[in-house]
Amino acid sequence: MLSIAAGESAEKPATIQPGQNLHPCRAMAENPQGDGANEAMKQEAYRRLLQTLDRERCITLKRAREVCGRHFSTATWKRIKKTLKASDGLELHWDRRRRVFTVPATWTLYPPLNADPRKRDQLAVLRAAAARVGPPLIDKISMFIDQLDAQLSKLDPDARATAPVRQPVPRADRNFYDLLNRVEHAVRNHQIITMKYRKTRGGRAEERSIAPYAVHDYAGRFYVWGIDEGDEKAKFFALDRIEDVRVDADDIFTPDPGISIDDELRHSFGIWVGHRPAEDVVVDVSEVRAADVYARRWPAEKSCTLLPDGRLRIVFSVNDPREVVAWVLSLGGEAKVLEPAAAAKLAWELGQKIVTQHKWAADVPTDERVLRFSWGEDGLPIAIRRA
Repeated sequence: MLSIAAGESAEKPATIQPGQNLHPCRAMAENPQGDGANEAMKQEAYRRLLQTLDRERCITLKRAREVCGRHFSTATWKRIKKTLKASDGLELHWDRRRRVFTVPATWTLYPPLNADPRKRDQLAVLRAAAARVGPPLIDKISMFIDQLDAQLSKLDPDARATAPVRQPVPRADRNFYDLLNRVEHAVRNHQIITMKYRKTRGGRAEERSIAPYAVHDYAGRFYVWGIDEGDEKAKFFALDRIEDVRVDADDIFTPDPGISIDDELRHSFGIWVGHRPAEDVVVDVSEVRAADVYARRWPAEKSCTLLPDGRLRIVFSVNDPREVVAWVLSLGGEAKVLEPAAAAKLAWELGQKIVTQHKWAADVPTDERVLRFSWGEDGLPIAIRRA
């Protein structure tokens, strides 16, 4: 079998029979009948090699010799690689550009205990959140997420397992996860994405080539933010409208350091980015909802002030007020737009539309069996009546 001996020269390749399962030590031992101490040393060298590969994710032949503590030939290295694949499921890949052997992103030495495939959608949310950390941490975080995702995909190949959700998450299936992984890898490696994009209106698919800059999660819907071929400004493409993705590993672009998704969304309350200059939208929140709103920082928030009478005044700097207005209406009449007048009018118009759509229920008798709530001083709902 294999020998890691100082000054080793040419050696006869070992013959590996089909289906033969090599013991890790024997990949490094020409004399498998050696004493226990020798065998333990070889086992320890193999363990160190595995740990180094898991930690550093790439290795050179020189580095492998350093980790194992002995010089061995390239022929021996080939047999060690075969053993890594046969015994530990690790197939090293040669990177010609970097001239190193790389570890697949999905391989890990320490699989997680009690992995729950139902939580894979949460891992997708975590992937998008991790992207905001930026380099160099994003590379290490994403590598770990890749490993976990690969293990969960083996447990549930068709991505059918789901768990109850507490916040909106993507309506994910196997195609969603495959697409998200490919797109996220293209973002990290600065690779051009060619795809068909089906617009929401009309439903016609168009061929696009984009330079992807970021993956973005907004309220459970995922987007890739990138520059369309021929354009100068980046835009959002919803992942659920993308089809037939093709990524050429050699088709690489150089990111513009002046383009940032944080700058793009600086004056956006959600996902809409207007083309007008930013303007202040001033909102007053009633005292019964003030604590609930004040406990959180909000997108495009410019200032947030608790008033002496218990109300909260919050100012947003946005270039499109529609999402702020929709949020005000979601507070159920406990907030109002003070300015600008155009945003207040939009709130009134949408309110009238809601009234019109529910006019049929105006004379429905109140069901006294329904549990009703009010809002406490701490901003949490409290029950006030049960029939």
